[in-house]
Amino acid sequence: MGRCCHHIARRRIGEFPISLAIVLTFGWALFCSWLFTLWEDWDIWTSLYFLFQSITTIGFGDITPKRPRYMVFSFVLILVGLALVSMCINLVLLKLEHLVEELAQRIEKNHAVDEEESTSDMANAHESVDKLA
Repeated sequence: MGRCCHHIARRRIGEFPISLAIVLTFGWALFCSWLFTLWEDWDIWTSLYFLFQSITTIGFGDITPKRPRYMVFSFVLILVGLALVSMCINLVLLKLEHLVEELAQRIEKNHAVDEEESTSDMANAHESVDKLA
């Protein structure tokens, strides 16, 4: 029962459009970058660079927030960004798994049809040989 429910949940998650997830992630990045421009007096490119480093967990450390009163808010923004990036990666993974499953089913179906045709061809060949004999 648990496996069935897990499969249904994965299918429902897999139906979420990847393009929408990517737009949400980029929208969140732009929103967070705009907030960092207000809080840290950075330009938009510096804010995007900091956010990209933080969300991808590269974190060179060359740009760090200077205002401690916004640290908790920054942490929450980055945490939500990490979740969005993870969601995008998982959606792509689910779509790829679904495509591979469909491909495997098509191959099995084609293989079964080929086996039926070869069996019927063998039967026809045996009948032809019997008629000639």
